[in-house]
Amino acid sequence: MVRQILGWALMCLCAAFFALPMMTTMTVAEEDSDYFFTLDPNKVQASPTFSLAAPSGLTPYQKIAFVGIGGVKDMPGRSVGVDGAMSTGVGIEVSKEDKIGVLVGLDLGSINPSDGGAFDRGDASLALGKYFDDYNVGVSIGVKNITLWHGSAGRNTPSFYIAATKVVVVDKFITIVNAGFGNNAFRTIYDTAPRSDRAKRASGFGSVAFYPVPQLSVVADYTAGITSLGFGAVPVAAWPVSLTWGLYDVTKEIQGHDKISWIASMAYVHTF
Repeated sequence: MVRQILGWALMCLCAAFFALPMMTTMTVAEEDSDYFFTLDPNKVQASPTFSLAAPSGLTPYQKIAFVGIGGVKDMPGRSVGVDGAMSTGVGIEVSKEDKIGVLVGLDLGSINPSDGGAFDRGDASLALGKYFDDYNVGVSIGVKNITLWHGSAGRNTPSFYIAATKVVVVDKFITIVNAGFGNNAFRTIYDTAPRSDRAKRASGFGSVAFYPVPQLSVVADYTAGITSLGFGAVPVAAWPVSLTWGLYDVTKEIQGHDKISWIASMAYVHTF
């Protein structure tokens, strides 16, 4: 379950690229004085993440392709010191006028060859979402953990969710609030029932991020009963590259987890 949540965080990071730029489009020219750093969110080609594990209500409504890679140190229940996952996929434009889109992804893990072989699991994910301009709110429904292939860990049970994300702008400062609920992998960590039973129950999740400047976010996340804290950064305003660092399970809710885990990821999105 923990591995499922951490792999999903990469999809959240890629979706977060659209939190700030989606409200207006602008190409940053190389000679622009805001090329490296800007205080104008419209000139940032990517958004620092607003979620570390919780699914996003923001689904891209234009054609995009993305790739992300992430890792975790001292992962609960794992024998290796560092392990990671990779995510890739596409955004499909359903209706640009109505701002409706579909996100199709592939989560790959593990990327540690010493832990059962690289890419020993492949899980598909799918999300359908709409952005409401009048309210600066995105709503999505989706499913993850659709197993395409798997190693000795066995086949995953798909996890369904619904999420909503609100972008709040107050005096040039941006706050993004994200919330929803889902079953199975999103079910609270305290529910130790079999996957078939967890699939019949749902738990809430959420995250909140504050942006002191458009290229930096401070994030708190609560998913499956696990609290994580971190921050995201876009090093160069004109590049669609975002980095994320965080602390996973800071309150040590996972049984036997006596160390706080470090998580980090990087994502790139190409818009057609």
